[in-house]
Amino acid sequence: MAENQLFFCGYVMFPGVDVNEYWDFVRKSMPIRDVKNGLEMGVFPPGLIMKDNYNNLAIVDRDRRTLKKLMW
Repeated sequence: MAENQLFFCGYVMFPGVDVNEYWDFVRKSMPIRDVKNGLEMGVFPPGLIMKDNYNNLAIVDRDRRTLKKLMW
């Protein structure tokens, strides 16, 4: 995976969100700048999980515009 890419590695289903919204992204990667633009436009479904090349995980929040870091 390239240094400036985020990998969509899974999801947690939220009520009222169609599963097809998640499958548009799962197991794909996208440049960080495109993810930033997508968050600004609210295109990602809540619960979508992203991973960077350092294995940091983040999840799209309910508002579709915010990422929350996942800590294990």
